[in-house]
Amino acid sequence: MKEDYSLAGMMKAMRAANGGKQLSAKQEALVEAMHNEIAEKQKAHDDYVADAEERDREAALDAAFERMKEKVQQEARASKRVSPSDPDFGNQNKLFTRAEADTAKARLKAHFQGAHDNDNLDSMQTNVKPTTIYRRVYDILVKVIKKFKPPMR
Repeated sequence: MKEDYSLAGMMKAMRAANGGKQLSAKQEALVEAMHNEIAEKQKAHDDYVADAEERDREAALDAAFERMKEKVQQEARASKRVSPSDPDFGNQNKLFTRAEADTAKARLKAHFQGAHDNDNLDSMQTNVKPTTIYRRVYDILVKVIKKFKPPMR
């Protein structure tokens, strides 16, 4: 059961403890002082709880904001696509440096005649006709067959 700490409730409890007799002025002053002290302490407690709840709410909001901020930063890092034309493309490659890549690209361009003017190696074409390639492969296969041909029985 909830205790009644109102002034009237405390006076009633004190009169019951006094055998139902009227309280003296000194007893009433004591009950009133205890009531004021209880009310003061209850108010301090309520203020502390309200402040603690507000601090907890602010801490939770700050934590949620930090999580959202980190998530947005992660998504931004993940979505950053670097294209080969980007100056930073390949800078982290330790096996094939940017200078080596440029040199290899220049050698490939020089090797292939009739390449397009742009730098995209995927779109390079050669002036070699497919029939020339087929003929060359055929000639090589004929030589291989002659060299490794099993003896006739």
